[in-house]
Parts: sequence; C-alpha cells; structure tokens
Amino acid sequence: MTKIEDFIKLDKEFFVSITGLKVKFFWMLPRFYFHAIPSKIQAEKAPGNLYVEVKKVDGFQHTLTAWESKKHLLDFVYSSPHNKAIKAFTSIAHGKTCHFKTKKFPSWDYALEYWKAHGKEY
Repeated sequence: MTKIEDFIKLDKEFFVSITGLKVKFFWMLPRFYFHAIPSKIQAEKAPGNLYVEVKKVDGFQHTLTAWESKKHLLDFVYSSPHNKAIKAFTSIAHGKTCHFKTKKFPSWDYALEYWKAHGKEY
C-alpha cells in the first residue's frame, strides 16, 4: 500500500500539484536536469509528501505530486534545492504550474487537462 492509497482510505483532502516545463533550447537540458533531479529526490523525501511521478508529454517534463496539506506543499516549494531550481528555471525553461485540493487522486489525463486550463505561466 502506498502513502497516497493510505491517505485516500482515510477520506481526507490533500493537495495535488502539477508542473510542466519545457527547455528553451536543447543544449539547456543538462542544466535543467541538474536542478530537476535533486528537486525530485527532495520531493520524495519531503515531510507530508504522498506521491511523486514525472512524465514527459508533448515536450514538457511534467511532475505530479500529492501532499498532505498546502503547508507541506509550500514548505517544499520554498526550500532548497527546489527554491534554487525555481530561480534557475526562468532562464532555462518555460511552462506552468498549478495545484488543487481533492479527495480523489487524478489520472494523468485529468491532471494534464487541469494543468492546461489552470496552470500559471512561469
């Protein structure tokens, strides 16, 4: 049983975050991954994290995460190495991010549609 499955069984609301970034130029990929990989590892170990998955769709590298609370999500977002990645990504990539509260874990299809409709541009 995964952390997210355990949380859903408790019928509690949690926060889902969807980010999608595309590098501006292919030669920026090493710099992108220099920041993205430590951020993913950080998310997996962050307090309150329930789920982390990455997926490339239409040239965008997407991250789908779930968090016990908005506070847990924001604590992660504004701590290093993720905070350093945020500052670097504006020169490396473009894309959107968004989050929402739910009791049901979204499919990738739903998450991507939500991201397209509600994502905030970087």
